[in-house]
Amino acid sequence: TCVSLIASCALHDLNPLAYLHEVLLLIPTWPKDEMIELSPVRWGATRMRDDVVALLAERSLLGRSRPIGS
Repeated sequence: TCVSLIASCALHDLNPLAYLHEVLLLIPTWPKDEMIELSPVRWGATRMRDDVVALLAERSLLGRSRPIGS
């Protein structure tokens, strides 16, 4: 549930909105057998991986100079 996600993020010192935003960017192409790496308990280590940093930079909508579709 939403409450348990927020509680888990708090337990692992994560901003719930930032965490969810980044995880949702990764899920479409993330290997199904590695989904546990996206859990809050493992997110700190996963987020530091070079491949994850590159994927998030590539997929992030933040920093776009123009609105989407223009």
